[in-house]
Amino acid sequence: MATIDLTKTTDINASADHLWRILGDDFLHVARWATSINNATANPNATTGPADAPTNGRSCTVAGFGQTDERLVAFDRQHRTLAYTVAAKKIPTFVRNMRNEWSVEQLGEGRARVTSRITANATGPLGALVAPMMRMKLRSTMSSLFDDLRIYAETGQVSPAKRKALGRHGTTPTTPAVGH
Repeated sequence: MATIDLTKTTDINASADHLWRILGDDFLHVARWATSINNATANPNATTGPADAPTNGRSCTVAGFGQTDERLVAFDRQHRTLAYTVAAKKIPTFVRNMRNEWSVEQLGEGRARVTSRITANATGPLGALVAPMMRMKLRSTMSSLFDDLRIYAETGQVSPAKRKALGRHGTTPTTPAVGH
């Protein structure tokens, strides 16, 4: 079995509370700002979840992965952490137990640190063979996601990449209230 374990951390010029609203409280609205996500809705298959969470899970259309089945397994407003499992038809069957964990940490006035950790198990000979390619794809997706998050959190506008993606789908960006 090959383990996929990727962590990315970045500092953003926005308050931890503002970032938590984007990542935690607005969990269902990730498609507003993330280039790789075309749409997101409440996941009707996620029937249980953390008590304090805004939803039990979401279903997203993600470039390269198709329709996802995401289920919140941890949600802590006080510590600004959340975790969810991810399954999708375009994720090979030998990739199991995919999980994404997010945390937001206040650094100082108007600055916060965001960390995402994606883990999964790639089983069998095919898993060992494909794990490096999955790591590359996930690393690329994470990098794009962090760029989108930084721009959205710091400016209240979607990134140029997201704006372009929205144009391809014939939609326009929605702009939330900016509150760094």
